[in-house]
Amino acid sequence: MKAFVTGSTGLLGSHLVPELKRRGYALSALARSKAKAHTLFRDLSVNIVEGDICHTESFEHHLEDCEVVFHLAAYFREYKATPAEQTLLHSVNVSSTIQLVEAARRQGVRTVVFVSSAGVLPPGATQAPPYNEKTRNSYFKSKIAAEKALLRLAHTYEDIRIIILRPSMMLGPQDHGPTPAGRFVRRFLEGKIPVIPPAHVLLSDVRDVAKALAEAAVHGQDTTPYTLGGHWLQFEAFLKALETVSGVAAPTKQPPYALASIMLGVMGFLAPLTGKQPPLRRHELKRLRHLVEPDMQAAQRDLGYCCRPLRDTLEDTVQWFRREAGVHDPENRGRPLFPNSSV
Repeated sequence: MKAFVTGSTGLLGSHLVPELKRRGYALSALARSKAKAHTLFRDLSVNIVEGDICHTESFEHHLEDCEVVFHLAAYFREYKATPAEQTLLHSVNVSSTIQLVEAARRQGVRTVVFVSSAGVLPPGATQAPPYNEKTRNSYFKSKIAAEKALLRLAHTYEDIRIIILRPSMMLGPQDHGPTPAGRFVRRFLEGKIPVIPPAHVLLSDVRDVAKALAEAAVHGQDTTPYTLGGHWLQFEAFLKALETVSGVAAPTKQPPYALASIMLGVMGFLAPLTGKQPPLRRHELKRLRHLVEPDMQAAQRDLGYCCRPLRDTLEDTVQWFRREAGVHDPENRGRPLFPNSSV
């Protein structure tokens, strides 16, 4: 089976590509940096296609004879996106997604697997109700728009399956970016999480999500998006679990929600002056405060989705960050774990 993967060098892509190779796929992988892709996939037989998701015409011919396209590429910005960033969010996450599906259909591709986000759901949702239209998260807004467009196309075209997956916040090794979740773990390891956020967190292992994507290409249904939840727990429990696997002491103080919201608001306001980003954005704290465990029955039934133990995910993530930073002593409190980091 032949497949095409966009966003191949991101956290999810770096795990999906090997997963697909293990399943016998012949792969072409779109990457903005051919050098980075060659480094990531140097031990795999992968056709690296250097290109930009916004210029579908430049790589459309690589879709010929593909049976499935996995669309992972996305542009990420959360709150207070500038007008230019808003334009880019729509161009990359919405317009380019539509263009990719149209190009795939022209080339005879039968299945497109699209990666959205569990953040498109209202905070208190357990199943798949209407979208969280009130969200102030620019990235979630763009994913909502993309999903709506794809569902329209799915109802318009009968010759192509469009399957939507909504992962929760992903953690795992090879987080080169890093992602927001990976950045939070890094800050924890550096002792830069001073208090316990009064909220919940929903975590999935990126390797489990990669397996679900591979299964979706074969067994997924294009009628209802699949929510890929994970471990739902309070931040206090999450930080204590990080303490257990890393040896770094977790914070012990948890401010009331109102105070935490004010603190994060001030930190966000001062970020352009201080160069220091808050561990969470104020509106993200509000969303996470009301976060509940979603219904994963469809993903479990159709895709065999399941979550490995949280400790395994955290251990592998922490070990990867430490190995990449060249730090091996969890008791070293005198120096930062990431001496060259600006995060």
